[in-house]
This record gives sequence, C-alpha cells and structure tokens, in this order.
Amino acid sequence: MPTRDEVEAAVARFMAINRTNDWRRMPELFTEDGVVMNSALDEPIVGRDAIAAWVDTWADWPIEVDTEWVAIDGHRVAAGWRERYPNEHPPDQQPSHRGILTLVYAGGGRFSMYENFFDMKAMEALTP
Repeated sequence: MPTRDEVEAAVARFMAINRTNDWRRMPELFTEDGVVMNSALDEPIVGRDAIAAWVDTWADWPIEVDTEWVAIDGHRVAAGWRERYPNEHPPDQQPSHRGILTLVYAGGGRFSMYENFFDMKAMEALTP
C-alpha cells in the first residue's frame, strides 16, 4: 500500500495539470495499461498511447478547471471539480458545470484508473 504522502503528491501533479491546462502531460500520469472512463465516452480508453490520442482531440480547448475538494482513502481518490470555458464575463459569472472524478493510484507516481462523472447536457451547453 502506498503512503498517503505518495498518493497526495501524485494527486497534486494531476490537479496541477487541470489547473494549468497542460493537458498533453496527462498521459504521463497513467500506467501503460491505464484506463480512462468519462461521461462523454462510449467506451473506456485503455493504454497510455490511447489516452494521449484522446487528449489530443480536446487539449487546445480553453478549459478552466477548479478542484473544489479532494478525498483520499488509501490508494483511492475522489474529487469534486468545476469546469468553465473562459469568455467575456468575469470568472465568477462564467457559466460552469460540476462533476466528480475518481482515481486509483497504482504506485510510481501513476494512476491505473480515472473515471469522470458529469452532466453531459450541462457540459454541451458550455462547449465552444
């Protein structure tokens, strides 16, 4: 079982990518056989190379993600987030939607599973 400090460090790297929109770095956070599941996907994405190809399809979108809370239980992580697309309004008045993600930490600074849950209709209303 990893230490809490180890899991927290990996979560911090994951959240930094969310905060800075450095999405193309996301695949490095996964094991070679890592799995991504997302409300917008018909099928899970399996493998770091497939994750990288998926990220490339949306990495240039102007997305801002704020992590609202994080809970860690051993090697499992859950977090609540708020996502918005920058526009002419001040950040506190921009339309947004919320979701919850889960991660499974596999060791070595990497995750084996990422699952993201959100309301697709709310997200589609904001998508540029």
